[in-house]
Amino acid sequence: MRIGLVLEAFLDRPLDDVLDFLAASAPQVTDLEVGVGGFAPTPHCDVPLLLADGAARERWRAGIEARGFRVSALNVSGNPLDPDPGLGPRHDRELRDAIRLAALLGLDRVVAMAGCPPGTPGDRTAHFDAGGWLPYLAGIYERQWRDVVAPY
Repeated sequence: MRIGLVLEAFLDRPLDDVLDFLAASAPQVTDLEVGVGGFAPTPHCDVPLLLADGAARERWRAGIEARGFRVSALNVSGNPLDPDPGLGPRHDRELRDAIRLAALLGLDRVVAMAGCPPGTPGDRTAHFDAGGWLPYLAGIYERQWRDVVAPY
């Protein structure tokens, strides 16, 4: 059986320290999910470097594998559909970079969020259909899907 760990639990430690700690203290852990963008902090993976430098990518992977671990997924949970011009486009770019990096690393998993667009055109915040709780938002998912999600 493979047991995974989300590295976001160790944001305050450098990757090498986390790997050494896990190898010594939790030998049953075999797989790692690494944050690479979106709302996931990225202290354990320099995405621009790994995208640009194959040797750096191999050193990063070798450092993980040398301690008996494998990367099972990259985590880029964010909201690329967010209407905030400082957030949505950044999350979109980071999602696309995560997919490219996963391909370069030979990974078949990227953990992401579906995203949530604005409730109506011009809204400055994302909304979800909460018709059961907030009747005035009932049915917005149909417009969101047709006008924002499907085209994305």
